[in-house]
Parts: sequence; structure tokens; C-alpha cells
Amino acid sequence: MLYDEPTTGLDPVTSKEIAKLIIDMQNKFRMTNIVVTHDMVVALSTADRILLLENGHFIFDGTPEELTKSEINTAKKISFNNARLIREYDYVKRIKRS
Repeated sequence: MLYDEPTTGLDPVTSKEIAKLIIDMQNKFRMTNIVVTHDMVVALSTADRILLLENGHFIFDGTPEELTKSEINTAKKISFNNARLIREYDYVKRIKRS
């Protein structure tokens, strides 16, 4: 399944619900999903693997956990220190496990 910017223009509550639906689809149908997004909460919470694209080149390929610990300049720009992002990521990680 390909999701192209599934949360664009949505409020944070609805975005979380969309992330939960993507996770539910992954679990229910055991299928590969590709999520193209700028929403890092969705990316971090739904992905087993993340690829970051910058200026037409892949600059990162790894797990969400590896990305959060990465020293990549783009990752710093994303601001993993953002308190909301960390809270949302932790929230959806808990959903993913249930």
C-alpha cells in the first residue's frame, strides 16, 4: 500500500488516528506499506525502516530508533528535541505494540 502524505493538513489528533489506522492495516493484512510524508510523528511511529531524501540523494537508511539517535544534519533540523514530537512518537509506539 502506498500512502502519499496521508496527514497533510490534518490536526494532530486526526494525524494520530491516521497513524493508528496505518499500523492497524500493517498488522491486520501483513503487507508492505510505503508512507511518503513530511510528518515525522507518522514516519517514526509507522515505519520499521526510514529513508531520508535530501536534494535528490538518500542521506539516511535505518530504523526509527537509529534516526532519533543520528547525527545527520537534517535530523537536527527536524528537531527531535521537540517535546511534542517526542510525546507523539512515544504515544504511537505504545499503540504499535498493542
